[in-house]
Amino acid sequence: MFAFALYDERHGKLLMARDRLGKKPLHYALAQAGCCSAPRSRRFLRWLPKLASVNNEALLQYMYFGYIPDPLTGLLPIQKLPPGHLLEFEARSRTFEYASEYGPSQRSEDAHA
Repeated sequence: MFAFALYDERHGKLLMARDRLGKKPLHYALAQAGCCSAPRSRRFLRWLPKLASVNNEALLQYMYFGYIPDPLTGLLPIQKLPPGHLLEFEARSRTFEYASEYGPSQRSEDAHA
């Protein structure tokens, strides 16, 4: 089981991955300043206190299902990388590519998603 984030300073890329069992959590936030990751969402509160807004959709999911499904978290804009997924963030162009081992990759031109 694993979850990791690697930053390639020379190419300005951040690669995050989570194993398919999903035992280890990996949270990330895509904001105007860039992208950051942590094993728990509460760590973001120390780094970026402005991210402390409640995710109402996640709260409704929790009330209905009894848990918050991936990729949602209780705080906006923090998200959880689902099991068996990769996320590559390119700092220069502020784009990210989201890929699953079970399907094709998805590319986004806006890091504020």
